[in-house]
Amino acid sequence: MPWIWWVVIGADALFVVALAWLLLKAGGGGAANGAAPPDLSKFIEESQQICQEFDRLLNEKRDLVHSTLTAIDSRLAELSAMEKRLSEIKPPPVPEPRVVRAEDPADSVREFREKVRRMAKDGKAPADIAEATGRPRGEVELVLGLTEGGA
Repeated sequence: MPWIWWVVIGADALFVVALAWLLLKAGGGGAANGAAPPDLSKFIEESQQICQEFDRLLNEKRDLVHSTLTAIDSRLAELSAMEKRLSEIKPPPVPEPRVVRAEDPADSVREFREKVRRMAKDGKAPADIAEATGRPRGEVELVLGLTEGGA
C-alpha cells in the first residue's frame, strides 16, 4: 500500500478522534435543549463537506486506477496474441555456409616461378611470359634473374 494512503488513514483517524472529543466536550458543557453550539455546528458542516470531497477524490482515483488497469489488460492481451502469431511463423531456412579455402600464397608463388622457368626454358621472351601469366614484365624478369642467380 503506498505511503500516501497511510497518511490519509492517519489523518482520518485523527479527525474522528477530534470530532468525538468535541462532541463529548460539547455534550458535557451542557446545552440544556440538546442543540449544538454554533461553532460545533459549523465544524460539523465543514467536516461533512471535507468528507464528501474526500469521497469524491477517492472515487476519481478508483476510476482512474480501473481505467488504467483495463488499458493495461487489453494491451497485454494484444501482446499475447502477437506473441502467439510470431511463434507460429517459421523462419526461412538458413543456407549452409560455403567453405572457401584460400590458396596458400606460397603455393601460388611456387607455381608462378615454375611456370616462368618452364616458359623461359622453352625459349619465350619475358614480355611473352608476362602476357601469358598476366603478371607485370618486371616481376617475370625478377623471377628469371633470381633463377639465373642460383636462387
